[in-house]
Amino acid sequence: IALMGFSMGGAGAWHLGAHYPDRWAVVHAGAGFVDVKRYQRLGPADMPSMVEQQLWGLYDVPNYARNLLNLPVVAYSGENDKQKDAADYMAEVFASHGRKLTHHVGPGMGHKYHPETIKEVATYVKSALVEPKDRNPDSIRLQTRTLRYNKCAWLEITGLQEHWKDSRTDAFFAAPRDLRIETRNLTSLRINRPLVPGTTIGIDDTRLTVQQSPKHLDLHRNGKTGKWEFAGARHPLPRKSPGLQGPIDDAFLAPFLVVTPSAPSANRRLDEWAAFEIEHLKTRWRALFRGDLRIIPDNALTPDDAKRYNLILFGTPESNKAIPPVLDQTPLK
Repeated sequence: IALMGFSMGGAGAWHLGAHYPDRWAVVHAGAGFVDVKRYQRLGPADMPSMVEQQLWGLYDVPNYARNLLNLPVVAYSGENDKQKDAADYMAEVFASHGRKLTHHVGPGMGHKYHPETIKEVATYVKSALVEPKDRNPDSIRLQTRTLRYNKCAWLEITGLQEHWKDSRTDAFFAAPRDLRIETRNLTSLRINRPLVPGTTIGIDDTRLTVQQSPKHLDLHRNGKTGKWEFAGARHPLPRKSPGLQGPIDDAFLAPFLVVTPSAPSANRRLDEWAAFEIEHLKTRWRALFRGDLRIIPDNALTPDDAKRYNLILFGTPESNKAIPPVLDQTPLK
């Protein structure tokens, strides 16, 4: 698949290409923004809270630039387009990782393609599509700031030492039975590729030898020694894990069910607020996401529902009987 887009589509190509690098044969981004701060031209007086700046790490493409080193990438900008700055920025970021970004510039053009330059872009994309894609490459670069985006081909990050910090791992086979891995800010990872018994894994300053050949291997860093070890089953919850790492958006990025209270609470104003927020969510979800909420009262909730969906619970422990069992499993009060 060739992932291509222009303007808002170019931003989408940068975003999806960087966050899901193993899904594409080639990425082409034309005149698309890549970050918040530089694109919005925010100076020191314009900066929002540190919390909001941290969350830019969920989207901003420069934070994921190493992922784009795994595949062919070609950018385009009009010579006179203000959004050329985004591709220039990515060229700087690529250079900081030792790679030159292929960037075509349409002479004299504003926010549109030059008729000749687009032919050069198309030639680049077609040639990349002709090349057979190795779905099991011997070398992978993976960079993230959140476990929401944690995979490339057979390499998967499963634990971070500190979330929203630059986290990365580079893995390559120096020989068929010699896997080298370098990490930053990782506590655990998974290798989704069978390794022949006797294969050595050199990970940071630890050297391990594979004894069996399972479909995948879990490695974790010992918190006391700092050394890497083979791990058994993944760590039990509660802990941040892929798909359950926050922020609250996680609840809405998989099938979810809104559960409303069927009884009043002791606080009438709170009940009024909950009723308003339920209706507000229904209308906004329809307006923004073109869909209708799955929504049921608490007395209609079944154990199967709780297994199939993320539950969005409105009310209090006395007004919504689905809330107490959840509180019993968490430190929340």
